[in-house]
Amino acid sequence: MPKGLTRKQRVFIEEYLQTWNASEAARRAGYSKKSAGVIGHENLTKPEIKEAIDQRVQESKMSPEETLLRLAEQARGNFGDLIVNGQIDLEAARRKGKLHLVKSYSRSYTKYGVNERIELYDAQAALEIIGRCLGLFVNKHEITGKDGEPLMVVIRKREDDDGSRDRTV
Repeated sequence: MPKGLTRKQRVFIEEYLQTWNASEAARRAGYSKKSAGVIGHENLTKPEIKEAIDQRVQESKMSPEETLLRLAEQARGNFGDLIVNGQIDLEAARRKGKLHLVKSYSRSYTKYGVNERIELYDAQAALEIIGRCLGLFVNKHEITGKDGEPLMVVIRKREDDDGSRDRTV
């Protein structure tokens, strides 16, 4: 974070990166509720604050390579990474670095025992996104006229000096 920022400005930056709302960030940073909207807007225009926010965003955003890597992991996701001795073991999955494959998890207790439900991210959807990124799937639309005939294209031009008008191609 750039030097020379006040404590309130540093808190404002942290709060803004959580809420993406300048007025709310200013209120949370301790600025007056009456002036929070104005101060929040002013803070976003200050070069040192803008620089600090931009730097933090750059540090946290995913590269295209990381994005494709995550999608590849989802496409290869396996319930076996989450099961130990026939039971879901999220701690083992965490140690293996596989928790990001879990889309949802729930546990409920009934008089018959514990019911656990786990859902991984859709592998087929991940493969489709990867395929599109790699140009493997290209949507093509064929446009034809009546009964599959070629379309007639009309080119409209202003009347030129030579007297030409609409042409049919």
